[in-house]
Amino acid sequence: INEKLNGKCPACRTPYAEESIRFVAPDPSILQQQIEKKKKSKQDREKKQGKSEIPSERSQLANVRVLQRNLLYVVNLPPSLARDDILKKKELFGKYGRILKVAVNKRTTPNNQPAYSAYVTYKRGQDAQDAIKSVNGNIMSGQIVRATYGTTKYCAYFLRNIPCSNPSCLYLHELARPEDCCTKEELIDINRLDWGSLNSQMSSMPVISSNQPLSRSASVPSTQPSPPPPMYSALI
Repeated sequence: INEKLNGKCPACRTPYAEESIRFVAPDPSILQQQIEKKKKSKQDREKKQGKSEIPSERSQLANVRVLQRNLLYVVNLPPSLARDDILKKKELFGKYGRILKVAVNKRTTPNNQPAYSAYVTYKRGQDAQDAIKSVNGNIMSGQIVRATYGTTKYCAYFLRNIPCSNPSCLYLHELARPEDCCTKEELIDINRLDWGSLNSQMSSMPVISSNQPLSRSASVPSTQPSPPPPMYSALI
């Protein structure tokens, strides 16, 4: 201040005198009050943002995964095809119907080899079913690919019974049918599935359009639900 600001306060331009400046240690009790106040303010903000406790009647839904009839999940994709723009082509998954979104995932196997999978979201559930029937077990660029339905979960805002603040949220905001539900623990590793049996069972179920509303009255899992069909690794 003395060297660069002509010895005056940059805000009020009052002459600055070092001898008038002294440090006063803050009162510990006042500091604690300020900390508690900030903590309470943070908790209030989190409640407004949907981080409050989940109501007891919906707490069991936090661990539920729900079948998405318009979502295809495919694994063991060849690296040359593992791009969203390629998978959308009419020669590949695009020939089965209108695709809304493609998400490609990459992971490393225990042998340090890359492994690719993808989620393909169709406009119609029937298109996803047709794609699964055609693609599952077929060979693409020398690799056998496996395909089945994908899953999703309930939105954290929905579980807390408050409006979701994300207009493009991909999670569920309404109760799903019990036959489309399973728990997170019941999802079986994709490499251990009986794929022919699974896809035959899934394909025999009635197809639901992606925009068809789901019933709220018959969707809350009962205390003794019937065993769900075998499921698959998906959006965990």
